[in-house]
Amino acid sequence: MTVIGECLDRFGHLASKHVTYPLWLAREGESRVLRYMREFEEVLSWPRLRIEDLQTRRLRAIVRHAYETTPYYRDRFDRAGVKVEMIKDPTDLRLIPRLTKEDLRHHAHDLMSRHYPLGSLFRSATGGSTATPIRFYQDTDSVLRRVAHTHVFNRWYGLDLGEKMALLWGAAQDLTAIDSIKDRVKERYIFRRMILPCARLDEGMLDLYVRRLREFRPTLLRGYTNSLFALAQYILATKSEVPLEAVVSAAEPLYPFQRPVIEEAFGAPLFEQYGSREAGLMASECQAHGPLHVDAASICLEIVDRGGKAGKDDRIATSDAGASREGEILVTDLFNYGMPLLRYAIGDLGRWDGDGCGCGAGLPALAQVSGRVTDSILTPDGTLVSGAALTVYLVADRPGFKQLQVVQERLEGVTVRIVPSESYTESDMEYLRRQLRRFLGTSMKIDYRFESEIPKEASGKYRYVVSSLWSSRAESPGAADQGDAATQGGEK
Repeated sequence: MTVIGECLDRFGHLASKHVTYPLWLAREGESRVLRYMREFEEVLSWPRLRIEDLQTRRLRAIVRHAYETTPYYRDRFDRAGVKVEMIKDPTDLRLIPRLTKEDLRHHAHDLMSRHYPLGSLFRSATGGSTATPIRFYQDTDSVLRRVAHTHVFNRWYGLDLGEKMALLWGAAQDLTAIDSIKDRVKERYIFRRMILPCARLDEGMLDLYVRRLREFRPTLLRGYTNSLFALAQYILATKSEVPLEAVVSAAEPLYPFQRPVIEEAFGAPLFEQYGSREAGLMASECQAHGPLHVDAASICLEIVDRGGKAGKDDRIATSDAGASREGEILVTDLFNYGMPLLRYAIGDLGRWDGDGCGCGAGLPALAQVSGRVTDSILTPDGTLVSGAALTVYLVADRPGFKQLQVVQERLEGVTVRIVPSESYTESDMEYLRRQLRRFLGTSMKIDYRFESEIPKEASGKYRYVVSSLWSSRAESPGAADQGDAATQGGEK
């Protein structure tokens, strides 16, 4: 970069941080994001006991609100014989029956607080690797608090407000539309963000993204793990250079063989994050590259025995128990008063790291999250299609599909397993065929199979995309040195 280019970039950073972004927040009535950032930065400096005290106070408040303002929790508490006063700290959460995805699907209206008009809530949908996305709602303040916490965690990786960030992402509802001139100006000069859709990555797209990253010069690149890995392999294979300060992987599992490849390609450290559409960013890796720090100021996270009974029979592995056994993750959102989610079975498996992190932070630490599985599809022409993105684009707004799973056992074709719902029509099938052709191309053979049920994995999750071609890479200790069909244009 030239001296003039560096000066202009520095000016853009400071202008966005101190002028354009604050003005945009004020225009939208969202200036409290900056206050929430300052508050959370202070919380992160606290010792563990003080953070736990804040978490407990927020827990008691959301539990009382849930009981007093939502028909669902009032009924569940009363039937279970649970009084609000009985929930004194996070260990008492076991008294409350867990909330399942099916509960969320079938009781969404009764889960919404009567203190919030429907029109005041943000609508979203679950994403990722499991079954059919489910709609849920969030109040404005909870969304803004999540934004603030994400900004603060980004500072761990050297990304200050106003500095450039690129997103290699595939979830359409997470990204601002950039079709109009107004939207392009907002993305570039206010958010200073470049969006690189990763639902379909072929060699031409990878080459384009390398050139765009070199021109944009972001401080940080955040993306789907498998898409980052494909881009990194392409960079190494073509001997390209895309210098960054940091890379953040999310939305998909990070396998051990992927980290060194991504870090070598970008010449920057890689950090892993764990989040969900329902609860936002829940845990982040820090500069010490130890376990993932759980955001205890915004959630209560439990790890309970897999397959255990709900409520009082749950056996809980606490973060004080040392290197605990693996169990099911339950999340209580401390911010979302519009649709409280208490003990939500998010569908993942995890294990506490009782030793904590060498950085000395007062946050509980996750050793691993092992149940989150989203495969990718490889097409005959070498294109990598993100499984996480397919989840959103295929069925997020198609209630005609009760369950849907794309299975790839050979490079030349896939089998689509379909469990139709009562509202299924032929238009759903037409939409599915059209979207699959859009992402998989014309050379891929696609077979469709209607079934009465798609069984769960041993982990208890429904995998939306199952690819033996991609999964075999995660099991191969030498996978990082074998190349990849997505970057070589052929089968490995």
